[in-house]
Amino acid sequence: IAFGVLSKISLPVMLIFPLGTVLLGKLMINRRDRIKAEQTVQESEERYRGIVEDTPGMICRFLPDGEITYVNKAYCEYFHKTPEDLVGKTFLSLIPESEHKSVMDNILALTIDVPNQSHEHRVIGPDGKIKWHRWTNRGLFDQQGKIISFQSAGQDITNRKLYESEREITLKLFQALHKEDDIHTLLQDVLTLMQNWSSCEAVGIRLREDEDYPYYESKGFPQDFVEAERRLCALNEKGEIIRDDAGNPVLECMCGN
Repeated sequence: IAFGVLSKISLPVMLIFPLGTVLLGKLMINRRDRIKAEQTVQESEERYRGIVEDTPGMICRFLPDGEITYVNKAYCEYFHKTPEDLVGKTFLSLIPESEHKSVMDNILALTIDVPNQSHEHRVIGPDGKIKWHRWTNRGLFDQQGKIISFQSAGQDITNRKLYESEREITLKLFQALHKEDDIHTLLQDVLTLMQNWSSCEAVGIRLREDEDYPYYESKGFPQDFVEAERRLCALNEKGEIIRDDAGNPVLECMCGN
């Protein structure tokens, strides 16, 4: 029926379309909506990725076994590596082995009820030196509440940790110096503090004796080493201190340099 004719009819009219035409139209609308939704999701993901890539902080995603699936630009720049160097590898390779268990215990403790937490731990810097990081981890779960992966944001806090450590050892040294102990006990306490703080296997204190500086107290050195290196100044055959042209003693032992 032509629409021109329909417009002249005053009685109610019902248009009947073939069922196939109606289904086809519905499918076309569904497909159009699906494509639009997919484009929206893709645009959203691209915007999110752009934000993550430009974020100055380190960001990574990884699987429950530690395998890295994504790293942003800041993460790569910090460790002097490319995404290809990192993706597919475990992030544990960037952490001292002594820290592996505690780090994984913290991460795997996340649940759907407690999906995020922060912790601090040591890492191996690009120069091989130990650094300190603070990471905030978030667990990503499926509809059944099973962990799928993790996303973490981190920052280098090495300077802060060094400041805290130096402040702590300074306070402990002041406390030790104010104890009413004899000089040997006092220096042994100081050596213990310095050994623990520095992680050195052996430490020693030299005090001036005439013009030389022999070991007064030591901790961790074999006794034969202490005896062999007792004197700091070089001596001649007569047992006298050797001096340079300016009259200053010539140093024979420079332990620690």
